[in-house]
Amino acid sequence: MKKTSLLLISFIKDDCRTIGTTSLYANMKAKGIETKLLYINIDTSLDVEKFGVFLRGEQFGYIGISLMSQDYHFAVKLSKIIRKIAPNAFLLWGGIHPTCLPEESLDNDIDCIFIGEAENSLYDLISARNDNNDISAIKGIGIKKNERYILNSPNFVKDIDTLHFPYYDFGNFFLLDDTDVKIRNFTLDDYKRYSKHGGDGYTLMTSRSCPHSCSYCINSFMNKLYSSERKGKITMRRRSVKNTIEEIKYALENIPTVEFINFMDDHFLVGKEWLEEFYDAYPAKIGLPFIIRSTTEAISEYHIKRLSECGLQVVQMGIQSASERTHREIFNRRFSKESVLNAASLLSQYNIKGMYDFIIGNEFETDEEKESTIRLMMELPKPYEASVFHIVPFPKTDIIGFYKKITLRHALIHMIQIILILQRTTFLQIWRILFHCMTMTKLSIICNINRTAVFVKKYTY
Repeated sequence: MKKTSLLLISFIKDDCRTIGTTSLYANMKAKGIETKLLYINIDTSLDVEKFGVFLRGEQFGYIGISLMSQDYHFAVKLSKIIRKIAPNAFLLWGGIHPTCLPEESLDNDIDCIFIGEAENSLYDLISARNDNNDISAIKGIGIKKNERYILNSPNFVKDIDTLHFPYYDFGNFFLLDDTDVKIRNFTLDDYKRYSKHGGDGYTLMTSRSCPHSCSYCINSFMNKLYSSERKGKITMRRRSVKNTIEEIKYALENIPTVEFINFMDDHFLVGKEWLEEFYDAYPAKIGLPFIIRSTTEAISEYHIKRLSECGLQVVQMGIQSASERTHREIFNRRFSKESVLNAASLLSQYNIKGMYDFIIGNEFETDEEKESTIRLMMELPKPYEASVFHIVPFPKTDIIGFYKKITLRHALIHMIQIILILQRTTFLQIWRILFHCMTMTKLSIICNINRTAVFVKKYTY
C-alpha cells in the first residue's frame, strides 16, 4: 500500500461543480501528496465490481468522501463497500454533513471526520500519521477513541490566498458511471456532459462564508462554528482579485469550452476596495460574461453600471417572501419591498437577467402572507426567471428551532408532501419510511425530514 496516496470521492448527478473537493485536491497536490479524485454519479447504479477493480489496482492509503446531508445514506453504503475492498485504507468523511453531525458520521465506522475547512487539517493528519504521531489534537478533525468522541475546533483559514486555487486535472480525475465497463479518466467531454449549459461555464468562489445568517441557510450554523476563531467578527473572507483572475486564466487554458464565468459567492457585492479592483482587472484580463449572487439591499445603480460594463449578464437574488414578519421573525433577514423593486428595476434598466428565489412552501406563514409573495412576483419587471422552493430543515440550521414546535402529525404530513414533490415515490416506499420513523423520536423525525425524503430511493431495508 502506498502510505500517503489519497483518493478523494465526490458525488455528482448532473453537475460537477464540486469546489470543495477540487480545492482539497489542488492543495494536497501542491503539498506533494499523491492524490486522485473520483466522481461517482449517484443517479446510476453503483457497480461494486468496477469500483473494486479500481481500488485494488491503486491501493490508496487514504480514502476521503465528501458529502452533504442528502448524500448521507449513499455515503454509508459506499463506506461499507470500501471497508470490504480496502480494509487497510484510512477512511475519511468531510463536507457539510460531518461538520454538522460529527458523532452520527463517526458512528459509521469512519476513522476520521473533518469539521469545517479541511485543506490544512487533511495535510496535518497525513503528515502526523506518516510520522507515527498522535492525531487526536489536530485542529479541524473528529475521531472516536475508546468509545469517546474527540471533536476539535475547526481549522479556520484566515487568509484564503494562502491556499492553492481549485482546478480540474483531467489526468488525475476519474469517473464511475454507466458509460463505460470500467472506471476511466474524467475527460473534457465528461466536464461538458456533467455541467449545466453543456460546459460553457466555469464556476468558482472568490469568498468563503457570508455576512448574513439566514435561518434556513447553513451559514446560520457555520458563522457560529467559526465565531470563536473570529471573536465574534464576520467570518467572511475573500481571495485577492489577483488570485481570482489566476484561477480563471488557468481554467480558460485547460477548458476551452468556457464562455462565461459563474461566481457562486453567497454575496458578491461585498468590499468596496475589492470591487473597485475587480472592475478594473476583470474586463482587462478576462472579459467574459458572468453571473453573480447578491442581496437586494446591496444593488445600487453605481455597482450595476460598473458590473454591466465588465460583462455582467445575470444576477441571482433571494427574495424569498413579501412578508416583513416572515423575514424578521423566521428567516432572520432584513427586508424592504422597496429595495426589492428598486433592485429588479435596475437590472431591467441595464438589460441584466434577474433570477429570483422564492420560498412559497412555508408552514410558518399565513395564506395571506403567501399570497402577498405571489402579488410581489407579479409586480416585478419582466422577463425574469423564478425558482420556487419549499423550506427544508437541514441539520443544525436555525430554522430547526421552529420545527421543534410542530406536532408529530404535522411533521409526518410535511414529510410525505416533500417526498411526493421531490420525486416519483411509491406508497410502498412511503410506508417503509413511516415504519422506520416509528423507531425515531419526534424531534428526530422533524429534523430529518429532508434527509428521509431525499434518500427514499437510496434507502435499503
